[in-house]
Amino acid sequence: MGGLPEHLTAQTDREAGSPPHCFSAVMRWRNGGQGVFLCNNGAGARREDYVLHAAGETCTLSETEFRLDRDGRSERRRFAGGRTSFAAEHAAFLDAVRTEVAPPHSLGDLAPSLFLGELIERGFSGPVVLPRAMVAERAAEGAAASGRSVLVVGSRTLFPALTRLLPKYRLVNQEELAPSPAGNRHVVAAIIGRGAAPLTDDLLARLPGLEVVGVVGLSVARYDPEGLQQRGIALLNARASHAASVAEFALGLAILARRRAFVSHDVMRNGGWGVRPAPAGFGGMVRTVRRLLKGVLGKRLAAYAKTLLPAASGRPTAPVRDLSTAVVGIIGWGANAQAFAACLRPLGARVIVHSEHASAAEIEAAGAVPAPLGTVLAADIVSLHRGLTAKTRHSLGAAELERLRPGSVPDQSRPGGARRTGRAAVAAAARRHFCLPRHVR
Repeated sequence: MGGLPEHLTAQTDREAGSPPHCFSAVMRWRNGGQGVFLCNNGAGARREDYVLHAAGETCTLSETEFRLDRDGRSERRRFAGGRTSFAAEHAAFLDAVRTEVAPPHSLGDLAPSLFLGELIERGFSGPVVLPRAMVAERAAEGAAASGRSVLVVGSRTLFPALTRLLPKYRLVNQEELAPSPAGNRHVVAAIIGRGAAPLTDDLLARLPGLEVVGVVGLSVARYDPEGLQQRGIALLNARASHAASVAEFALGLAILARRRAFVSHDVMRNGGWGVRPAPAGFGGMVRTVRRLLKGVLGKRLAAYAKTLLPAASGRPTAPVRDLSTAVVGIIGWGANAQAFAACLRPLGARVIVHSEHASAAEIEAAGAVPAPLGTVLAADIVSLHRGLTAKTRHSLGAAELERLRPGSVPDQSRPGGARRTGRAAVAAAARRHFCLPRHVR
């Protein structure tokens, strides 16, 4: 199983004045593995059976047979029963004395199992934590054996996904680290789970061999990227794994905004239809009078009244359009932006991109057109995919936001009254910070 279980729940038949005879335990490992242990020392005969399961295979071991079931086939190996194992252990011990090579069942390797056995005998339930001295010793032994280790911080669900690294790397947690930097030189990488705290300066000081830190998520701002870079440590995120999902969400917002679905939602909630909000103030009163006249006087007289009470011109409303006629401006050219551009190409949209890092050839190879920031901000749809760092925070100010087209994504939070344009809404967000993706139309 690669080490001690993470959690143990054990029970015994311990009674006052008499030693226990029956033991049972349920064990759970960090990699998702589980184990059940049953022991009855009061039985009439000695018998040991083991059943081990892995993905697609089951191993069964008794005193007389080894059986491996895998992919619908069974492999068996029989051997003499009885207490021959004791003789084999004694022979291996004597051989170790002669050759000065530690046997595979040395006390150092057996110590964690003996510690687990003591916990089961006590009926212990809870997390399994080795004494600190033993943890440091085992970490040093693991470093010598594997040479390179990966520190896993945060969510324990990461361990099953990282098992593919086990042939080349050893997975460790913070409890297994030695108290001094010299004992942790084997840790060359760290993976931080979603929601986990950043690596502290004290922890980084104990990891002199750390070369790279991976974050299971998109944003790296809270993990002090500048501080890690100053230490010569690379910081990576899982941007590629989320790119398709972010692009689909961005495309959905672009389609809804292009067809003015957000405006239509509020219009229908107020009893109207279509994408033109009812005019407020005097214009709304005129519209109401016209409706009353139509119902009382009939269509002909209502038509005549229409000439006397012309409809108040409401706020200009952009016509509904498909994406095939739209110009989409993208700020930034990371994995999310590239995936979004790939979604737009089959729909016929013209994509223009502003990036401070990507080359023009790279953008053009994706079917997009490089453009200055001012041109991108004046597009029909603007999608912001620039990562948030200390340098990019508040990088969109009043001068840049003035380039947005009037009426971009109107704020409909106050139906019938004054409405903020997209400029005001985006400006409010820019005063705080910006995140990705943010769409304006």
